[in-house]
Amino acid sequence: MMNLSDSLKRFRKYANITQKQAAQGANVSERNYQAYEYGKVIPSATVLIALADSFDVSLDYLVGRSDDPERHSGKPSTQLSARINNLPQREQKIVSALVDALEEYEKV
Repeated sequence: MMNLSDSLKRFRKYANITQKQAAQGANVSERNYQAYEYGKVIPSATVLIALADSFDVSLDYLVGRSDDPERHSGKPSTQLSARINNLPQREQKIVSALVDALEEYEKV
């Protein structure tokens, strides 16, 4: 896995933004952001969260603890998915059919 400074550079370049813009997204000075990218300073938890939000990736992905960039916030959709997965197979098929019907209804 990549270290934090390499991740910051990679995400910033992928987002096609400058260090100044990344610093603004994290609400830090450009100089502080540069120190993070150069590996001279480790950002605080608050700054890491702001950077993950700015790059639209999970905090674990940003710091190299996961290969999954998606945020898993425990929002109702995630909770609902877990509940559906715990249903017996027959009931899962019914829920799937209901979702399909709702999607078709939205198209009309």
